[in-house]
Amino acid sequence: MPAPYPMHLLYLTHDITDPATHKRVAMLVAGGAKIHLAGFSRTAPPPTIAGCEITDFGRTHNGRFIHRILSVLRVVATLARHRELFRSTDVILARNLEMLGIAVRGRSMCANKPPIAYEVLDIHRLMLREDSIGKSLRALEGWLARRVSLIITSSPAFMREYFEKRTTISAPLMLLENKVFTNDTFPTHLRPAGPPWRIGWFGAIRCRKSLDLLSEAVRQHPELLEVIIRGRPAYDQLPEFDARIGAADGIHFKGAYRPEELPAIYHDVHFSWAIDMFEEGLNSSWLLPNRIYEGGLYGAIPLAAACVETSRFITQHGIGHTLDEPKDQSLLAFLKNLTPASYQAMAAAVARVDARTWRCDVADCKALVERLNALTSITTPTIPVADPSDPLSPLVVIPCLNEAHTLEPLVEYLLSESATPMDIVIADGGSTDGTVAIAQRLAATHATVHYLHNPKRIQSAAVNLAVATFGSTHTHLLRIDAHADYPRGFCTALLADAARTGADSVVVSMNTVGKAGFQEAVAAAQNSKLGNGGAAHRFASGEGKWVDHGHHAVMRIAAYRAIGGYDENFTHNEDAELDVRLRRAGGRIWLSGATSMDYYPRATPMALFKQYRNYGRGRVRNLLKHREKPKLRQMLPVAVTPAILMLPVAILLPIAALPCIAWAGLCLLYGAQIARTAKNRMLLLSGPAAMIMHAGWSLGFWQGAMTYARHRP
Repeated sequence: MPAPYPMHLLYLTHDITDPATHKRVAMLVAGGAKIHLAGFSRTAPPPTIAGCEITDFGRTHNGRFIHRILSVLRVVATLARHRELFRSTDVILARNLEMLGIAVRGRSMCANKPPIAYEVLDIHRLMLREDSIGKSLRALEGWLARRVSLIITSSPAFMREYFEKRTTISAPLMLLENKVFTNDTFPTHLRPAGPPWRIGWFGAIRCRKSLDLLSEAVRQHPELLEVIIRGRPAYDQLPEFDARIGAADGIHFKGAYRPEELPAIYHDVHFSWAIDMFEEGLNSSWLLPNRIYEGGLYGAIPLAAACVETSRFITQHGIGHTLDEPKDQSLLAFLKNLTPASYQAMAAAVARVDARTWRCDVADCKALVERLNALTSITTPTIPVADPSDPLSPLVVIPCLNEAHTLEPLVEYLLSESATPMDIVIADGGSTDGTVAIAQRLAATHATVHYLHNPKRIQSAAVNLAVATFGSTHTHLLRIDAHADYPRGFCTALLADAARTGADSVVVSMNTVGKAGFQEAVAAAQNSKLGNGGAAHRFASGEGKWVDHGHHAVMRIAAYRAIGGYDENFTHNEDAELDVRLRRAGGRIWLSGATSMDYYPRATPMALFKQYRNYGRGRVRNLLKHREKPKLRQMLPVAVTPAILMLPVAILLPIAALPCIAWAGLCLLYGAQIARTAKNRMLLLSGPAAMIMHAGWSLGFWQGAMTYARHRP
């Protein structure tokens, strides 16, 4: 059974006195959890934090890694004295690698084996070295992470550049940005325009290059620039910090600050220094610092370095200014050309950004605690019963990435498509082809169209984010693909089916269409039993039927939320995975016979192969996650990879080539029959297209299975 509220959570942190620790504890408490905080500290810790008990493991210091390692080993060796901390907890949250080691050791002393969540808000440069030290640390992290049920990190770049590229960790990833925790919103404070222009550098003060750059800029142009510094200087990196600040005119250090002082300190500056060059090319290029969210909420314009995650973030939102190389010259050129009017336009752009981009509230805290609580066991949710008398209120979600050619016609079609009023959410995953500008223009033009930035990029995350943001006022979710064609009356027909059948999900049959050439042959293959295996959701009768799975079109939002939405660890097959949970929770899936959709397949062999390899990986993950028995039609392609691998053996044992020859011959003959029936010679390529699909799917399946075998706990 899941842990009863309040959930008991043990939070292990490398620094009890770190403001980020205090914020996380406050969020967990606000979310309804009972917290015990344990860890090391840089200075004397307070007796309690947010009313939570504290266990202090002793003092550690920035930069003294040998001392920190010895401190961790000391605690691990004597952890039996803290046995009750672990035995009385439901979930362990460990921040950073050193605390993960303590968490794994403590968990081993518990009969109930509480799940571990691993929080990574920074990735130390030692972890990224390519020598024996870095490889050893990553190997240690991977070994410890085999006991981890969830990884929490604060930037999409950490997920993309570290966990996906540099580790073999297979635990689910959760993005939890460094947003300001507050339920309040504050009006934008109109600061008097400069010069002098005031730049605020707040938070962790550890970057020597930033200090050198700002000091020199102030020295050269004291009439143009003033710098305000507040936070915690890292004296191991900047031992001369106090002396330099004391000797510099135009740079003022005003000490540390408390969360309640954020409005005042950011309203005191024009710009927020969101640049960190402490670990250039590594952690500093990937992080999204607290100050980007604090400054955005309180109206300070962010300054970011080019070609890092922070610059991508502010560019995505159409705010701030990016400094090119050399940064000192770029900064001075920007300030010299800045006018009161251009400054006010930049400030207005920051003010227009939705406040939820910058802040989280109690509802977000409760969602975090619920996610952690869900780690305690896999439970079957209860789907609320639909009330037939409730009026339909659909929410249309369009996940997109680089769909500039199709997005606007699609939205215009949807606006005119249904008599039922619909809100349309365009959830963009970071397009670079002009899609974002089109989406923002459509949102500004039509009151029912909304633009949403999807930092995780994948479709499952886009739909989850849209439902979390807008779903509370709607009854049904319509998922629309930006690269498909829909017939007139599509949404109306599906909503009518949902109302008539009471189904929790209405799916639709998908007809693959292709333009002349290879794409046309791919479409023919995918529409045949050779390509789809006779899947029920590929063929709908005139009246429709109940099925186990289909292409997602309409779903009751109450059912969607009850089962937790899409699993964001699935970049492919997320719809099939959700359908498993929906069926197990008692949900029903209706395949509509009233309408269908046209889908355009990949147009090149390599793109088709990669797509089906991803499908194979997703399928095996789904089967392993839910311990399902696969159907025969799903498993036949699995034999393709072994058949191909047997070909070299045929040099010595000719019969070893028979399976591959039989499979290839069947595909080619079937493709010839498709071409003969359609009287289209181009469709002779449907046989090779099917072979590419089978081979990609089979390889992905085996790769996924081997990954699971290597990294399962």
